[in-house]
Amino acid sequence: MLLLLLRGAAAVETPSGGHGFVITDTAPRLWWQRKPKAMPEAVAERKVKRIAGTIERIASKHKAPTSEAKREILQEIRPQLEQMPGFDWVPVYRAILLGLHIRRGEEQEAQRQAEQLAWELRQADDLLVLLLAA
Repeated sequence: MLLLLLRGAAAVETPSGGHGFVITDTAPRLWWQRKPKAMPEAVAERKVKRIAGTIERIASKHKAPTSEAKREILQEIRPQLEQMPGFDWVPVYRAILLGLHIRRGEEQEAQRQAEQLAWELRQADDLLVLLLAA
């Protein structure tokens, strides 16, 4: 999947146990430019993964990015953000929206291709019946 600025190997684990697809590199230096130096990298990465998973879970429930979705996300992640001084969640949110948009486009294209293939198979079956009847 083509993702701008989002490369790496680690998938995001959502709080509900599902797997994310957008934020593949949760290195705090990428998403958390003003991370407190006293916080270990591993702890910071877990916090970023949790935030990204929560954002993805809520954003994927909504068909389009709305102010209501953004408000719901902010309400859900506010307790986590209080323990993450200097973290700007908006770039993560935008990256996830981009990933969702790309994924939905790919799903629509796959659906269109499946419908096209089914139509072509029906046409081939009809042609075969005609040839056998002749």
